[in-house]
Amino acid sequence: MVEEIDDSILYDLVIVGGGYAGAWLSYFAARECPDWSVLLLDRKTFGSGASYYSADLDFPNNATPTHKRLSRESRALIAAAQAEISDLPIAELSAFAIGDTDAELAQLAESEGGIPAEEAMYVSGFRFRKAYQWQRKGIRAQRAINKTTIGKLMGQAMRNTGVFLHHQTEVTNIIAGPAGNEVFYNSSSVQVRHVITAVGPWILQAPWINESVHAAVRIKKVVAFELLLPPAPDDTLIYMVNEGAFLLPQPEAGQWLFSITSTEWDCRPVAGELKIGAADKATAERILGKYVPELLPFLSDGRVFCDAYPACGHPGIFKLNEEGTHLFVGGGCGSGFRLSPAIAYEAIQTIKNR
Repeated sequence: MVEEIDDSILYDLVIVGGGYAGAWLSYFAARECPDWSVLLLDRKTFGSGASYYSADLDFPNNATPTHKRLSRESRALIAAAQAEISDLPIAELSAFAIGDTDAELAQLAESEGGIPAEEAMYVSGFRFRKAYQWQRKGIRAQRAINKTTIGKLMGQAMRNTGVFLHHQTEVTNIIAGPAGNEVFYNSSSVQVRHVITAVGPWILQAPWINESVHAAVRIKKVVAFELLLPPAPDDTLIYMVNEGAFLLPQPEAGQWLFSITSTEWDCRPVAGELKIGAADKATAERILGKYVPELLPFLSDGRVFCDAYPACGHPGIFKLNEEGTHLFVGGGCGSGFRLSPAIAYEAIQTIKNR
């Protein structure tokens, strides 16, 4: 980490945002374009934004063909990165999915197929009620077992001497410049050929974002509770398709993460404003009451933040100028951890091949 940004350099790429998308962008830029000069900027510390609140889960719930493609590509890219970064902390875990019909489970990839709900499922020894008709097992899921993934990807990127990372550096504007773009930060600016904005739910607050993005993206609250109950060694991830909810064992923390679907839209990514409300708690209690009411006494507060949701229903790459030298990468729909590798790789290839 260098102390000062060298504003005399004509950078090939500036990445704005140091979460999961920004980390993968820096990693792929260093790998695919080793001769580039790359500058990554984050207004706070790396991984302290929406990525900090992430469940760090890759579960193949693919609502659209684009989701399915991005999920498949991300799996392959993560596997390749693990071959290069041996201690990248992403591990596989087994998973079940449940629903009322086999058709509801059809969008789930890489499973053994729908089977009648005969095999019992447990959460820390408490058995699920038969409030569902079909389940799928043998689903391949992945999760990060700690919060060091972003740092390890960035560390690998910095092996390339042309990659520079700076936190506590707030980008205030991006305009057309002699080389393509001029990026203003703090009290200075740099010239750059290409810019990729990857700021998650802060995208609508960025002054350089055009009206097409404002029309295409909304911000939605994301809520997860904690169940203060240690998982058993053989407990698995359980995804409730009808509810849009999942129970994720976190043995390293001695608890479960219980994620639900919030219905609160158009919120701001301000930690003090985002709270777990009465409606969120009522939803959590209804779901647990339906499937495993014995867990209700262990329900505790959790985490709440928000993410960008594009109108198209899946994340992607948006052009922010006609020349295509400035891209917005995001709209993770709460799935940034699992889909950002493929989106980041595609974005780097897009500007590399201009």
